[in-house]
Amino acid sequence: MSRPTPQAARRLRRGLSLPEALISLSISALLLVATAAAYQASTAAVETNDQFFKASQAARVSIGRMTTEVRRAFAVQMNPTNPNNLPGIQITRPADQLTANEQTRWYLYDAANKRIVEQINYLDGTNSGLLKLVDNVTSASFTDDTTSGPNQTTIPLRVAVKVTVQVGANQMVLDGCATPRQYLQN
Repeated sequence: MSRPTPQAARRLRRGLSLPEALISLSISALLLVATAAAYQASTAAVETNDQFFKASQAARVSIGRMTTEVRRAFAVQMNPTNPNNLPGIQITRPADQLTANEQTRWYLYDAANKRIVEQINYLDGTNSGLLKLVDNVTSASFTDDTTSGPNQTTIPLRVAVKVTVQVGANQMVLDGCATPRQYLQN
């Protein structure tokens, strides 16, 4: 048997040398870390967008609910005295739209908890619990334009609601306004 020449021996050697294996392993590890970081960043972005969408949608629905209540209202009072000392709107519904024992309904801005809530005032002087309508509210305002009615009463011509929702760095300002229909008929 003859021995292979050194050049032939090099050609017969198979596989990677230790330095080559370490370099390829390092490159593979870097690619895996980069892929994991990209996945984590995209997951965080999707989560933030989802939270913002839910908060902004809840704000839209809440403004729609409040303006619908104003349009249907028998009477509207701005920033009423309420047991929670919160700014908002007090709605008195027409008799045919009242729930059992309902006297008035409040839509209030709870700045401490960054939310807008609804509370019902009953005829016996008790109140319902606070029903959360929307979270992540950084500011809210309730304003009205009024005119003088008969017997020196104040009649709301327009009631406006403005809500700012913020999740992370994303912020949206939503507003809506309505006029109680009963005043439009006169």
